[in-house]
Amino acid sequence: MLHIPELDLNDGRRIPQLGFGVWQLPEDRAPEIVGHALRSGYRHIDTAHAYGNEAGIGRAVREADIPREDIFVTTKLWNMFHGRDATLEAFDGSMERLGLDYVDLYLIHWPVPMEDKYVDTWRAMIELRDAGRIRSIGVSNAYVSLQGFRDHRPHALPRSLRSLRPQRLAGRALRGTGGF
Repeated sequence: MLHIPELDLNDGRRIPQLGFGVWQLPEDRAPEIVGHALRSGYRHIDTAHAYGNEAGIGRAVREADIPREDIFVTTKLWNMFHGRDATLEAFDGSMERLGLDYVDLYLIHWPVPMEDKYVDTWRAMIELRDAGRIRSIGVSNAYVSLQGFRDHRPHALPRSLRSLRPQRLAGRALRGTGGF
């Protein structure tokens, strides 16, 4: 079985350093494949609204012979759901599909700065975190200034290991934010 080290988030929580990403994993195959990943030792499952497989991921987590608190689930808010009300509604949809009581990490998938709603989106995520529905919050694909997040730093700013991502730009965006 895999042993995967953990990293500290800036809110004091810990995240497995290596997650099992499920982009392009068909919904109907998710329970089987994610179940196998969990049995192999993965404890971080990374999904998103845009991946179209949250229900299958949730089923795999619920059916796993592993306590829920030992499985770290990340999901992400898609671009069309920015703004306070849209964020809250999208989160409720993700939770309904996942069938879980909480998610460990909820990320803004893309900040979409041209819409100028990411600060309201962030505030909605803080509301959800403070209500106990999300453990940690963060921003993915943050290639823009994170100035609007000054009052509440993201707990996580993930870096993709895929070679097609402009990591130098991500590195510049991460400087001074407390992300990993």
